[in-house]
Amino acid sequence: MATWETAVVQRLAQAGHKLGSYKTKTPKQIYEQIIEGAATLIDVRNQNEWEKGHLPNAHHLMLGYLQPEAAQFICDKPIIVQCQSGARSAVGASILKAMGATDVTNLKGGYIGWRIAGLPMVQE
Repeated sequence: MATWETAVVQRLAQAGHKLGSYKTKTPKQIYEQIIEGAATLIDVRNQNEWEKGHLPNAHHLMLGYLQPEAAQFICDKPIIVQCQSGARSAVGASILKAMGATDVTNLKGGYIGWRIAGLPMVQE
């Protein structure tokens, strides 16, 4: 983290703001967890992106609908959030953490990273 980022985090913490974080993992690091269904995978991409292809065992819930629908996915099971590249899923992971999910991971590289890694996908 850059020095200015560290200073901002310290100021927020000193002001009493609740701070949190989530994990980030590569497709190969979490492949088995997804394939075996050991984690809940939430794809926050748009409908047209989903229809072009998605990861196995994924639940499709566009980012704009995540907050009102997230409670159904928050349980003792780990949650992995995925988008096209990893940016929108970072927002999704933050939303889930703020709503009380304790074990949240952002899929680094998203759908693109998964495809580049040569891992199986579902095509409509």
